[in-house]
Amino acid sequence: MPTLSTKNIESLSDYMNFVEGQIDSRWYRGCSDASYELVPSLYRHPQLTDAEKLFRQEFEILKRFKQRSIPYIGSSLHENDDLSILFIMQHFGVPTRLLDWTENPYTALYFALANAKYMKSHKQPAYQTDVAIWVLDPITWNGKALDFEPSPGIISPPDEELLNGYLPSGKSTYRKSEPIALFGVYNSPRIVAQRGVFTLFGANIKPMEESYQNNDYPGDCLLKLVIKKEYIKVMLDSLTRIGITDSVVFPDLEGLAKELKRYFGYWV
Repeated sequence: MPTLSTKNIESLSDYMNFVEGQIDSRWYRGCSDASYELVPSLYRHPQLTDAEKLFRQEFEILKRFKQRSIPYIGSSLHENDDLSILFIMQHFGVPTRLLDWTENPYTALYFALANAKYMKSHKQPAYQTDVAIWVLDPITWNGKALDFEPSPGIISPPDEELLNGYLPSGKSTYRKSEPIALFGVYNSPRIVAQRGVFTLFGANIKPMEESYQNNDYPGDCLLKLVIKKEYIKVMLDSLTRIGITDSVVFPDLEGLAKELKRYFGYWV
């Protein structure tokens, strides 16, 4: 059973050195609290913990979304492409089995640092928790999760037979178990700017890190970088100086508004 590797990061240069040392492409996920698990929003229901009930819940949420979203996204998409609808639902915060990652390590770092929890203390934020960046090797992960020869690499929907056991359905009889890494549909300027990619969960509702440790995944395909709370402000300032700002990650008026507030010294 592999032990999850963790590494402490104390500065932007530390992080840059780590990123530069990666031989293969990695995906990154920034978490504003280092205790957060790698679990999609559908599985975070406050009462439902049974897999079958969660799968039925997903089917009902999807059905209701398709019924009520036609005025906003049209009717043609609803006919036979439930996966594309899942990506739209994920974009707008509807619970799904998708978990967001990014191909850009600095975008992930921004999400971890800029969303860190703090209290207002005099003129400086008093950060309350450590933050984390998860690092995933998607090709190696899929090689174990799907167990095919040759390794399937990263899944590219919608034309992928490998997705048959992962599509939304009222029946879970043939649902495959492990999360898989896949490219998404670039359906908004935000996902383009953020280089968004995804993992799609299957029948196993446990966190990815638990699957990694319990199912003998290769030792180097999942890693956790931890940034202690005392380094957050300095690293966020450094990240801003190299041009990773709110309006870069969110290329719209909301991102610009956050950036201006931050630049002129207001609490964000």
